[in-house]
Amino acid sequence: MDVLLRRALGLLALCLAGGFARQGRAAEAPDTARACMIRGPGELMVRDQDGRHQNDARPFRVFAGPARAMQVAEVARGDTVPVTWSRLPIAGRGELAHVHLASDGLQLAGWATLRDRLFQLEERADVVVDRLWARRGAPVRIVGVREQLLAVHVETSPATMVSPQRIDLETACGNLAYQPTRFPLVADGAPRGSGVANPTTGSLTLSAEPGEASFLRVVLPREHRISLVVTETRERWVRIAGEDSVIGLNAWVPAWQVTITDGGVGFGSMRGSTRHQPPRRAPQVGRARRDAVVSLGAAAPVVAIGVLLAGTRVRLEGFVDRADAVPFTLAGQNVRPPPGQRFWVSIADIEDLGEADLQPDPLR
Repeated sequence: MDVLLRRALGLLALCLAGGFARQGRAAEAPDTARACMIRGPGELMVRDQDGRHQNDARPFRVFAGPARAMQVAEVARGDTVPVTWSRLPIAGRGELAHVHLASDGLQLAGWATLRDRLFQLEERADVVVDRLWARRGAPVRIVGVREQLLAVHVETSPATMVSPQRIDLETACGNLAYQPTRFPLVADGAPRGSGVANPTTGSLTLSAEPGEASFLRVVLPREHRISLVVTETRERWVRIAGEDSVIGLNAWVPAWQVTITDGGVGFGSMRGSTRHQPPRRAPQVGRARRDAVVSLGAAAPVVAIGVLLAGTRVRLEGFVDRADAVPFTLAGQNVRPPPGQRFWVSIADIEDLGEADLQPDPLR
């Protein structure tokens, strides 16, 4: 009797295993999903300066099979547990993937949802070739396998874009990393320009070439923090380029959507009803008249970060912006702004020293 019971239990186990396998096949791509494997020491933890991409490596559940019939574990801190992700679902046909994890001497295999898991890009990934891309290290979420690529989406920064809040793209499986710390930003394709492009409206319509239909409409926040430069002009079109911590672009916009300053060709806005005062050139060297607030920003001051002490000499750069603030660098440049950013101070707080020598003050 014991022998018959053991055989019956064995057959039942085989049937259940077969059922799990059949359910899994329905949601997998037969070749690409099995070939794609992403292994790493933990989930990405992101605390960007714009405050958008923040996640607490929320707990996720591990199930015995793709039917979620039985939970076998919960990962409480995804950033501290090494995981291998495999057998990824076809895009639009499920969200469970096979996982193998190891922690504190325990190794465990099962199935977990990809919905809230945060990965990052090893290298930049184009949305529209050479016109719009997600930067290296951009946080992404996996949608699933689409033919030979992975469909993912990247969340945009609200400091740059109110809309769209999410941009979809496809990239190679090997371009995704599962790592707690974000890769450092590197220059990945945004060209330099001959002038600064200042948006004149609340949105930009991006086109791959002049006269072509727009592939993306970007709604800008009231005070955006992306620095846009002009790389080319053609009749009533302007080619602009720029990047924030997530997205890079190099696309054409109608000329009336931007004004060009600081070395641009200077045709400005093409809407006759809009008036723009010509920029005033700032003095080359200045001295703080009083203790002055220092702000940080790319194309304009955004956030106050400190104080410039009265009497300090600084090198002033470029044009006074619309808020009557001017970018500057310190004499010794031992303290510098982050890449792509500038220090700013109110022009009212600066005494014009003209061509005076700029020497570091050893007492400061």
